[in-house]
Amino acid sequence: MDFLPVLAMAIGVTLLVPGVGAVAGPKVMRVALAGGLSIVTGGALKATWKTIVALGGPDIVWMAKAQFFLLGPGFTLLAWALLSVRPGDAGRRIAPLWAFVAFALIGVVAAAGVGATWPLLVVTTASSTLLAVRLILLAQKSGDTVAMALLGFNILGSYSMGMLAGQPEQTIVLQWFEESLNTCVWTAFAVAVWRLTRAGRALAHVRTAPVS
Repeated sequence: MDFLPVLAMAIGVTLLVPGVGAVAGPKVMRVALAGGLSIVTGGALKATWKTIVALGGPDIVWMAKAQFFLLGPGFTLLAWALLSVRPGDAGRRIAPLWAFVAFALIGVVAAAGVGATWPLLVVTTASSTLLAVRLILLAQKSGDTVAMALLGFNILGSYSMGMLAGQPEQTIVLQWFEESLNTCVWTAFAVAVWRLTRAGRALAHVRTAPVS
């Protein structure tokens, strides 16, 4: 069960990265690929850690914490790549890549400085929301209301996951519900991305802003 959300996440990223690269060019595609690999690796490490613990193995602390240091920067890079694909005004410049990298690095440094993961949770939440909203706008431009609904569910489900994970008493029933919801959240993401990238449905009709 733990690996199902990671599989759905990987499928969504695998579909999204080439679609972005086809429109925005090789530089943006490399950034998107780096972000996508970071996200999937973070999810895979978390799933592996939970599986090891569930099977009675040791609690490998670095695997539990590594996800936060991978998800935040990963979502930040992927969000920047999506912002490089802009409908309409091809002359409008997006925020420079260094600004997004600095945002992620501030989260990493702050987390290391305070000895807690909440700064990276802020980075992850902000960047993943920006990514989903950007995809919703692309879905709106292509008239795909189903993809818009799926991505809206992705945002709300992700926020709900955060609240559930913060509950002091993590019962077996609650953990199963969290895993089921996480699977649905990332399946919705994968299906929405598939709808937006099949035959270039949403991305083929947008122009790319200059990349700085």
